[in-house]
Amino acid sequence: MNAGLRFAGAAALIAALGSFASAEVTPTKAPTIVRPQIQTEGAIIDRASERLNVKACQITRLDVLAVPGVAFRAELPIEGQWVTIDLQPHSIRGENYRVLVQGADGNLTEVEPGIERNFRGSVDGVPGSKVAASVLEDGLDARIIMPDGRSYLVAPMVRYFLGADADEYVIYRGEDTLPIGGVCGSDEQPPVNGDHGGIIDNGTGDCGGMCVAQLGCDADVEYYQDFGSNVGSVEARINTIINQVNPPYENQIGITHAIEAIIVRTAEPDPYSTTASTSLVGQVRSEWTSGSASSIEHDVAHLFTGKEIDGSTIGEADTIGGICTSERYAYSQAECCGSTNCAVDLVTHELGHLWGGIHCSCPSNFMTTPLSCTASSFTASNVTNMVNHRNSRTCLDPELAPVTLPFFDNFPAGALGAPLWAASGATSSNVGVNEPSAPNSARIRGQQSLTSAPMNTTFVTGLTVSYWWQRTGGGNSPENGEDLVVEYRTNTGSWQQLAAHPGTGPDTDPYFFASFNLTNSNAYHSSFRLRFRNPDGEANADDFFVDDVSINGTLAFPGAFNLLTPANGATGVSQSPLFLDWSNSANAQNYTVQVDDNSNFTSPEFSIGATIATQLNIGSMPFTDGTTYFWRVIANNANGSTNSSPAVASFTIGTLPPPPGAFNLLTPANGATGVSQTPTLDFDWSDASGVATYELDVDNNSNFSSPEIALTGLTLSQRTIGGQPLSPGVTYFWRVRAVNGQGTTISTPSSSSFTIEVPPMPPGPFNLLSPASGATGVSQDPMLNFDWSDSSGADDYDLLVDDNSNFTSPEISQTGIVGSSASVGGMPLADGTTYFWRVIANNGDGSTTSTPSSFNFTTATPVVPCPGDTNGSNTVDVDDLNDILAVFNTSVGMGSPLDLANDDGFVDVDDLNVILSNFGNTCP
Repeated sequence: MNAGLRFAGAAALIAALGSFASAEVTPTKAPTIVRPQIQTEGAIIDRASERLNVKACQITRLDVLAVPGVAFRAELPIEGQWVTIDLQPHSIRGENYRVLVQGADGNLTEVEPGIERNFRGSVDGVPGSKVAASVLEDGLDARIIMPDGRSYLVAPMVRYFLGADADEYVIYRGEDTLPIGGVCGSDEQPPVNGDHGGIIDNGTGDCGGMCVAQLGCDADVEYYQDFGSNVGSVEARINTIINQVNPPYENQIGITHAIEAIIVRTAEPDPYSTTASTSLVGQVRSEWTSGSASSIEHDVAHLFTGKEIDGSTIGEADTIGGICTSERYAYSQAECCGSTNCAVDLVTHELGHLWGGIHCSCPSNFMTTPLSCTASSFTASNVTNMVNHRNSRTCLDPELAPVTLPFFDNFPAGALGAPLWAASGATSSNVGVNEPSAPNSARIRGQQSLTSAPMNTTFVTGLTVSYWWQRTGGGNSPENGEDLVVEYRTNTGSWQQLAAHPGTGPDTDPYFFASFNLTNSNAYHSSFRLRFRNPDGEANADDFFVDDVSINGTLAFPGAFNLLTPANGATGVSQSPLFLDWSNSANAQNYTVQVDDNSNFTSPEFSIGATIATQLNIGSMPFTDGTTYFWRVIANNANGSTNSSPAVASFTIGTLPPPPGAFNLLTPANGATGVSQTPTLDFDWSDASGVATYELDVDNNSNFSSPEIALTGLTLSQRTIGGQPLSPGVTYFWRVRAVNGQGTTISTPSSSSFTIEVPPMPPGPFNLLSPASGATGVSQDPMLNFDWSDSSGADDYDLLVDDNSNFTSPEISQTGIVGSSASVGGMPLADGTTYFWRVIANNGDGSTTSTPSSFNFTTATPVVPCPGDTNGSNTVDVDDLNDILAVFNTSVGMGSPLDLANDDGFVDVDDLNVILSNFGNTCP
């Protein structure tokens, strides 16, 4: 394991978790879930560490079920423990949030903002922990700060490696970020707390709690190009950074930054032409005080640059302590150094100077020099400096805490403000005429506005806004074009107009009633606000009045749902593992799940506060066999909770039988050869205890990737297979698995091999040729000849000849004949007699009888000689004498019928004597 990943803080985290065990938030047993593998070493870890500029990191898969604007929970590993972060939507966008794009013409054009993607929350069971997160196009980007100050960063792998899976994440400790070598260009000087620099004071001067500073953000062309020349990506990145910048300011200084506007420069020339650090700060100051950005209301402004700044400088602030002064500007080369951690630390550092923070040699603190990217807090001395500077600023606004519906105000006497309103000049006044709720209404004069506190309308239906309004009343009359604008904040942080009540008309009009049913989905989100403003009227003139402002709707509570499994009253329930399952509740944001052996749930064995799933694998918990337990699920959202049906269900844990017991493969034995599959192929194995069925596989590959035989549901420990399904001479592997409801047991050995026998191969078929069947006059002189076709594979042949077709007593029986013919001399057969003959081919595997199995033939009858008969008349007479005399003393050739005596080819006196000695004879 990578030594750097042995998180030295593991003991601290474990101790921290343990120290909270008796606190109000008490961790209970977590579900036992098969966790994804956590990779801590290897080439990919080395590459990720290099790109993030950290000395150690880990990679794992996270199941992040999140969409912007909806609360969610996610599990991730910290210091070797899987923890749950609980996140709620969070807005860092100011009241007048806008996104402005500058093109090549230098003009600023307002575009529709992207949806809000930021969240805040904590680690379950760890009081004092803080999480700032964003759900971006590429996944979850989060910074987790534990009570001891240690920070942990989470980022999607696809941000750093093309082709990475969407659920792959890299997690690293803030303190493992390597030194970046960059320096801050700010000069050291005492913090300035008394100078307001002539800046118009837009705040109330009374925070009364958390102070809100209006932040202007600027991104130069190079920064825009760094993010794929995509305005939405730049906007989302800046929102992500500021969301993570704010927590230390909120926790230690009591201030938060609300983004009023983001300017994205998409084409040159932009106002930022220099790479000299101090000159660049001056260009930021010039642009935001007298350039196109000067109309944007701001207490502080920050440039995000993608330029390479001269030397080693990567950021600089205009002054020390410059909020709301003419020197309230800074820049940072935020993406210089690999990770979000460094970007957040650098922006926090430069803003810190403007809040009065000075450099220190304090590596774990934001104002350290050189910059370290390992900070998690401000030093005590800098906290004092920055709080003093905050307290000297009358430009800051109080942060309004969210309020709940229904919302109503009839403006009783007193100052307008928290908890219901943020008033920019608007007052509660009795100058109106015939107020619906006399004697006061809200007075909104030229250049003034009145904005409600945020409220969560996510789980609301039929949202309605209503109010009464009056022009002039007992005050100053507006003119044409000086309208009262009424608008609401959308889910992107922009404002959508509901009405523009005209400045023209009779003075002292009565109050008019206005009511709006909001049907656009952009009104239903976690930070809905209503605003009245008089933007075009003359300051301290042009009066409008509003009264009885109401915002209401039907609160959408979680819908009815049912507990499913274990069924109510179920017995014999397994805890290997224990599954809980319930139906979905409409409008549910999350669910609370508890299991206890007591139906009042005073000390639950299992409890989880807010899961978004509708089922849980609790795993193998130490529940007691035979004990009855109770379980319940509560669906929650921002409006309230709904109990399941039934509200509580019971089940009894029972011991289930184990998986099947061990067993052995028997036959064919491992390595067996010559295994017969005639007439059947037989498999046999020993019995497995507790088995329900067996599965048998036979394959010619030991990995059983494509088995020739695959049988399931077998109930006996043997199997007979007919049909000779396997190939002779081939080695096969066989295995058996025993199965029951609790699992599968593999045989011992896990597989065995055997080789199928090669079957006997007797000689092939062949045919009898001659004598042909039915042949007659078959001569035995000088030899009796037999012939047949070749039989493949024959070693030799047997020849049988018998006058009986059953060959019981053959006249000829020859064996061991090599070749496909035989000749028999000595005329062994009787003349003129019918005989049967057959041939049998032989080899070591057997014998094959010819086709057909026998032929029959009849032997020839010999011709009786007739001496002196030259013409075949069977009589020796004068014709024969004349034949001889006609050729007497001549050569007739050997074999001539006229050469009667000695076949010497010459007719002479010897031949004549043969005729004379037989003259008159008649042959039979």
